[in-house]
Amino acid sequence: MRCVCRRRITRRHTTSRAARIDPAPGTSLCVWKGAARFWTLSAGGVVAKRCAWSYPKPTHEFEALRDHLAIYAHAMDECRVGGEIVVPQPGDFYGGWTTPNLRGTVKGGSGTQGW
Repeated sequence: MRCVCRRRITRRHTTSRAARIDPAPGTSLCVWKGAARFWTLSAGGVVAKRCAWSYPKPTHEFEALRDHLAIYAHAMDECRVGGEIVVPQPGDFYGGWTTPNLRGTVKGGSGTQGW
């Protein structure tokens, strides 16, 4: 996986010691996964506020998420999975990534919040 942040944070920046991930204000609650916290990425003089989130104390069913960060694809110039450029999940609430092989409607766009 490779992500390039807005304003040209490159892979070199995000893997260097100069990159920082700091807590960001605000929280979110998922009834399945628990309370999420947000993170800000700083690298190469560029700051991407609230571009990632995590579940510090996930529910038992989602314990595998502990100690992992999820990145909003819409907050980056480009993200790739297996060499494929991902498309951010529609809307600004969900953080899913879609790839060209996905078929069907993706929740998140206008009118899909109540699925």
